[in-house]
Amino acid sequence: MSIPTKRTIAFFGATGGCAAATLAAALRGEHTCIALARNPQKLTMLLTSAPHSIPKSVLTTQLTIVKGDIRNLGDVAKVLVKPESVGKGVEEVVDTIISGIGSYPEFQFSLHPFTLKDPGICEDGMKTVLEALSSLQDSSERGVFKEMDGKRPLVVAISSTGTNARTRDVPLLLTPLYHWLGAVPHADKRAMESLLFNSSICSFVIIRPSLLIDGAALGVDKVRAGWEEEEKGPAVGWTISRRDVGGWIYEEVVKREGGGGWRGKCISLTY
Repeated sequence: MSIPTKRTIAFFGATGGCAAATLAAALRGEHTCIALARNPQKLTMLLTSAPHSIPKSVLTTQLTIVKGDIRNLGDVAKVLVKPESVGKGVEEVVDTIISGIGSYPEFQFSLHPFTLKDPGICEDGMKTVLEALSSLQDSSERGVFKEMDGKRPLVVAISSTGTNARTRDVPLLLTPLYHWLGAVPHADKRAMESLLFNSSICSFVIIRPSLLIDGAALGVDKVRAGWEEEEKGPAVGWTISRRDVGGWIYEEVVKREGGGGWRGKCISLTY
């Protein structure tokens, strides 16, 4: 069931394909959005260009872009407070946090040839987000940590298949190559996930898409979802479009009351 009132949603890593698609969908749904960006102009151009094509008038009325860095506690804290409550005595933390934090791939001559330009960005970024939430909660004399309907803020973090230590969530033929090439980025994703598993400051949904591609969106109805605790286990597949991952997050988690029943789950997404 969709929430009748509009949400206030914070975005980190919004220039990434999955998070950008979720942000675009949230703007179309007339939600209030706040995004952290090192280059606000880059984010604006991304959203107003195809395939998102969000009108600039919508960005003006519904999107606040905070220029800053994911490792800067002050910058991150600004994104976590609802704009309409700033300076009014009782400030409120956003309802939902979407994290698409990541780094560009980089190759090296090593046992693990596939690495990242910033191999610790997912762990460091999530650590900063949780520290910022904690700092807002600790500032109780300012009344900044007003939880929505008594619930903790929901963090939706985009991770990856291959991080699952319990059950295989990638095709069997792809498993050796996948874990060899993905060892460095997967270690960063696992560290990010661990922070959420052990946090008492928020609830979470972890999204583990299969190999991401830049193809056209096939539609949320084409996406298969599974999770570790389910009897049939994770959904195993080869690829999925970044746009469909972002669309699924919006339709199945952001729009739905209580996160659509996905709270506390690690969700594998694939075609």
